[in-house]
Amino acid sequence: MTESTPSELITFADSLNALPLGTYKRQILHLLCLEGSMSFSYQNKSCLLQEHQYAIFPYAQLLEDTVASAGFKCLALLLDHKFTKQLPLRSTYGIIGHLSLLQNPIIPLSDSAYESCLFDLKRLKIRLCQQDHLFYCELIDHLLCAHILDLYDLHARSHQYSEQPGSSARLMAGFISLLEQGSFKQERSVSFYADKLHVSAHYLSEVSRELSGNAASYWIEHYTLQEIMLLLCRPDLSLTKIADKLNFSDLSYFSRFFSRHLGISPRTYRNRRLKQTCGSAAQSPCTNT
Repeated sequence: MTESTPSELITFADSLNALPLGTYKRQILHLLCLEGSMSFSYQNKSCLLQEHQYAIFPYAQLLEDTVASAGFKCLALLLDHKFTKQLPLRSTYGIIGHLSLLQNPIIPLSDSAYESCLFDLKRLKIRLCQQDHLFYCELIDHLLCAHILDLYDLHARSHQYSEQPGSSARLMAGFISLLEQGSFKQERSVSFYADKLHVSAHYLSEVSRELSGNAASYWIEHYTLQEIMLLLCRPDLSLTKIADKLNFSDLSYFSRFFSRHLGISPRTYRNRRLKQTCGSAAQSPCTNT
């Protein structure tokens, strides 16, 4: 199998409906709001993206209920997750920033930061088309890395981030790495992850709370719910099959777990998402008010 090129894994668009959002693969969406505003729901939370703000959705498929104001304009960047995983980034801030974005995807920008982000995105868009460049893949990697590091800086400053001890950052990175690899599909006890990382469950939770604001158990449940929501977008999977894939003892427990956290049943959530998907075939995902 031939390796995919950046042009196949990175997509730019001026509207959401022009993006090839897939149901079965993980994609990361960046949105820079140029004019107007857009309300949306992300992981069951309502948000408003306003002019000259930047939003990052680590799971693009979970963006829903998008309603744009009249005159809304944006620059959208869609990234395949497997491309971002191989970027040469050494900073551990990506873990902290990622967890924060799962809770609130919006990054406020100053005027100068907005101009910098716009310049970076436009430059990346232009260079993405220059596939005859002798060092094309490395060029795109480093341009994207530079932009991501700027976003780290903007996000860290807006959240008054202070450098954490290396051991704590490494522990948190190891914990999230296990979750990203899908360990939560079979194991949801804090002690399992603590044992894997050679620390106590209490210590893991304390580090998690210090670095992210939430205990380790919160992130285990968050990743589980996130996966359920993604799987519910697939009409080919029954609720029973989803419950089995995530190692729930029975469908009843699975339904109670989902309803307790999101306030609606898995079936209701699925029907709502399918209705939105069907509606998007006839109109843009961003309908004007």
